[in-house]
Amino acid sequence: MQTTQQIALPTFSRLQDNLEQFRQAFYTATKLTSLIAFPTFVGVAVLAPELIVLIFGEQWRPSIPVLQVLMLAGMFQSISFFKSSVFIAMGKPSWSLWLSLLSVVLNLMGFAIAVRFGIVAVAVAFVIRGYLVFPIGQWAVSRLIHVPVLTYLKQFLIPLASTILMSIAILLMRQLLVSAVNVPLFIVVVSSCFGAAVYLGLIRLWSPSLFASFLNLLQSFLGRSRTKIS
Repeated sequence: MQTTQQIALPTFSRLQDNLEQFRQAFYTATKLTSLIAFPTFVGVAVLAPELIVLIFGEQWRPSIPVLQVLMLAGMFQSISFFKSSVFIAMGKPSWSLWLSLLSVVLNLMGFAIAVRFGIVAVAVAFVIRGYLVFPIGQWAVSRLIHVPVLTYLKQFLIPLASTILMSIAILLMRQLLVSAVNVPLFIVVVSSCFGAAVYLGLIRLWSPSLFASFLNLLQSFLGRSRTKIS
């Protein structure tokens, strides 16, 4: 995320006098982020029972619902990540500060209410806070760079719909494997590969251009990885 921030901020700053290109850069950044983040967070939520046992052991099973709930927050935080770069690039860093303060206040209020109901309720309060702050942050971005809300949300339809169908496919595969072998590592690997194939197939079917953007992003990432290794 830090690397992404280092790329996004100079790009947005360079385009601050050209709102049309600024909007396109913002759309591209958030769309590609959702393309990767949505299936990742939802996939982790679906496979949380096996992942928790595999990584931390049986004694951590009570934390499974907490992880599943927090993954819902991760989806919204991933597409909200670039808003602070927008505020800074457009000369409004204080807006990011005010949003952060609002989040802190709402978190404290939500935690104070939820703590008596247990850790899962606290996680739910954290997610609800994210849902409440998200439209406020989006309104602020729209005011700065004139992003139509419906146009902005429309770009997430294909990644979101593909993620929902992917999650159903993973659930069905997981249920089949649990009843057949019930080996956490095997379930995670097979279900993840199956889910990834379903997700990418749907993206390829519904939006070839978005699929091509994903391949370009993957090639760029692999290229940077090889450069660092060499």
